[in-house]
Amino acid sequence: MLGDVYRDRKKFNEAEGEYHDHDGSLHYQIYMLYKKIGDESAAREALEQSEALRKNWEKRAEETLRAVE
Repeated sequence: MLGDVYRDRKKFNEAEGEYHDHDGSLHYQIYMLYKKIGDESAAREALEQSEALRKNWEKRAEETLRAVE
């Protein structure tokens, strides 16, 4: 809930630290918020983090599937 409060107050750096993002979707939402306010640098960083988290999540999912086959 604290992350939502920070987000509503446009304190996106603080909000980011309050969310646990396993698949990159939250960082993508943060990316969109930064884009909306015009902070291109922070948006790019959030997008890079989103992509890295998504790739890691996909890798773990594939490994889990192989382990149960």
